[in-house]
Amino acid sequence: MKKALLRACGVSALVGLLTVLAGCWGPANVGRVSGKVTFNGQPLADAMITFSPTQPGGSSSIGRTDSDGNYSLMYAAGVQGAQQGENMVRITTYSARPAVPEKVPTKYNSKTELKREVKSGHNTFDFALEPGPVVQPTDEGGGGARVMPRAGAKPGTGASPGTAPRRPTK
Repeated sequence: MKKALLRACGVSALVGLLTVLAGCWGPANVGRVSGKVTFNGQPLADAMITFSPTQPGGSSSIGRTDSDGNYSLMYAAGVQGAQQGENMVRITTYSARPAVPEKVPTKYNSKTELKREVKSGHNTFDFALEPGPVVQPTDEGGGGARVMPRAGAKPGTGASPGTAPRRPTK
C-alpha cells in the first residue's frame, strides 16, 4: 500500500513539474519576435504592432515600440512571441483615447502589405516604413477605437473565415 501511494505521489509530482516547465517555455507553436520600426529613417516611438496569422483559428500578437523604435511581441499573458507561420503585420500610431493621430501610411496598417513568416526560436523583424498616404481612422459608433478586421475575415461581415455571418436584429 505504501509503495503504491509513493508511486502515485511521484507520478503526480512529475506531471506537475512537466506542466510548470511547459508553461515556462510557452506554446510549441509560438516563436519569439522582436525588432525595430523606423519611419522615414527615424525610430517610430509608441506605435502598436500586430501580427495576425493568415491561417484561420490563430491568435494575434501585439507589441508597442519604445522611444528607439524597438518592440517585442506578446502572444498571451506571460507568453512572448507570435504564432508560427505566415502573419499579416499592421503598424499604427492611432489611438482614440487619448486622441493620437495616425502617422503611418495605410499600406502598413488598414491596407497592410506587410507579411512575415514566424519560425520556431527567435525571429528578428525590422520594418523601415516610408512616407505615403495616411487616412485617419474614425471613431465608429462613438465607442472607442476602430476595430481592425482579422486577416482573412469575410469583408463586411466582421466574421472570421468559417463562421456564419451575423443576422440582423429586428
